Amino acid sequence: MSRIVAREMVMKYIYGLDINNNWDEDREKLNSDSVFIRDFLEENEEIDEKDLIYMNNILMGMSHNLEEIDNLIESNSKDWKLSRFSRIDLSILRLSVYEILYIEDIPHQVSITEAVRLAKKFGSKNSSKFINGILGGIVRSLGIDS
Repeated sequence: MSRIVAREMVMKYIYGLDINNNWDEDREKLNSDSVFIRDFLEENEEIDEKDLIYMNNILMGMSHNLEEIDNLIESNSKDWKLSRFSRIDLSILRLSVYEILYIEDIPHQVSITEAVRLAKKFGSKNSSKFINGILGGIVRSLGIDS
């Protein structure tokens, strides 16, 4: 499996947690079962260990840092509350912000480019510009070179 597919799967899982309001309930599952993502796969795809580790690290880390991630997104969204965001856009943003903050081996520009790609594939007509703007603002506010 490629990182692109792994990233899409993680975004879909984040979306599902958000739609079902299961962040707290699934936190226990995320912490207790390091290979839980296998159950999320609907097809019997072969999961490469590197991608499995990536997916688990994102979801476990995100469950512990969700408040910080959401605060950063909201503070860079020009007076928008998270409740106004489409759930897809918010899921993509959460994933990308987590990568930017916590995964050192993924360049920030790659995280932003992949978020824009996900927005074009899964979001609305304006999602990619919206997401690109917020992520650019986050990177600038953190003083990070993208």
